[in-house]
Amino acid sequence: METKDMQKEFPLVSIIMLNRNGITTLSYDLHKCIRAVLKSSYPNLELIFVDNGSSDGSVDFVRSIFGQDSRVRVVENHGNPTVGEAKRNAVSYARGTYLVFLDNDTIVEENWLNELVGVMCSDLSIGIGQSLLLMKSSSLQIQHAGGLMNSWGLSFGRDFGKKSACIPSNITEVFYAAGAAMVTRKDLLIKVGLVDPKLRFIDDVDLSWRVRLYGKRVVLVPSSRVQHRGSSTTSSIEFRLLRDRCFAKELVYILLKNYSWRSLVSTMPSVSLLVALTVMHRISHRRFRESATMVFGVFDLFKCLRNVWQSRSQVQRYVRKVSDANLKPHIMQVRLADLFMNAMDYLFSGRAKFPEGRLTRMDERP
Repeated sequence: METKDMQKEFPLVSIIMLNRNGITTLSYDLHKCIRAVLKSSYPNLELIFVDNGSSDGSVDFVRSIFGQDSRVRVVENHGNPTVGEAKRNAVSYARGTYLVFLDNDTIVEENWLNELVGVMCSDLSIGIGQSLLLMKSSSLQIQHAGGLMNSWGLSFGRDFGKKSACIPSNITEVFYAAGAAMVTRKDLLIKVGLVDPKLRFIDDVDLSWRVRLYGKRVVLVPSSRVQHRGSSTTSSIEFRLLRDRCFAKELVYILLKNYSWRSLVSTMPSVSLLVALTVMHRISHRRFRESATMVFGVFDLFKCLRNVWQSRSQVQRYVRKVSDANLKPHIMQVRLADLFMNAMDYLFSGRAKFPEGRLTRMDERP
């Protein structure tokens, strides 16, 4: 039974976990994931298990094993909504002061939630905190230590493959938090507009960007450690084609939505060239189906420009409290020359990669 004293010392945390056919893709790992969450040392939590139209008995499985635990609630969505739609719907069921988004292919350590919530409670300037994501195959290797974004909207995980012992113990400011294991305040999430239902792949980048525009910080909490399998609930062919269709669409969408007009004018020509070169690269390798899906994705964006404008208006009028100049030190700056050099490298060597850019400064605070 939750008491006033417990709520004051340990505010209620709502953990939102999305699932689609988790029994088929994860087998017993889904059971281990939920069991680890419920064994967390944090004493005041609820788990909202959100099922997106599973056909493998996932809902019955969770209810049969964990249905007697009052902390577990199951929400069933019809069909297979986007990640943003499912998370947005789940927030309406959450009763907690803090919301945690946690993937269903993770294994949390016992004190992971204490560390996340402790950081959030100790510093109100922090809007989002991310756990240190470790590889499922080796808990000594890093999968994602917070994310960086360059000025063209391309996002990159930090320190992939490095030893976890190399990460400093103090919290580190990052541009975005990975949606596999992140915490935020429910009231802040409502103020910045919840999770965008139009996004499937970079909803975490977009949410972190809006939290930063609101004047809050995004940090990595290394003492909160979570093993993550990654890309577990989507088949490889389906995942690749859907990713290609969404790549250009979602990239351009978050730029149009979150950048100021001045930033857009200086950025969009280079981004347009990047998308065109990406399509040309795939055509040259006879990956016609993938290049076609990417082109269709751009058309999808043009067909809903009115909705894009409405989303932009919401962010610029009601969310933005800081200028792009304030965020520039946390965004990796890419020059057109970087894209040109990468294009030349591809022409002469056949290697193709996205330009990451250079970071001018990244704060670290104890």
